[in-house]
Amino acid sequence: MTGDVVLMSSPDGYEVYGGKADGVYIIAEQDGPVVGAFYAMSGSSGWWHGHAFGKPRKLWQPGNPDPLTLAERFLRR
Repeated sequence: MTGDVVLMSSPDGYEVYGGKADGVYIIAEQDGPVVGAFYAMSGSSGWWHGHAFGKPRKLWQPGNPDPLTLAERFLRR
């Protein structure tokens, strides 16, 4: 994702971008395609919605979670 700042990298080779301006996080392979995205729904405290590898997912994570932890959970198949 040229021009974007990498927020963090996972041990298995994925990078997480975004989140600061609009709350949407993008998961991409290092120097490769986007494989997922996730965001917190306003009014749904603790619930995160997203897609990874073409499949929709909904996760419960209360509090102020670490985006890398959420990305790893979304990537589990």
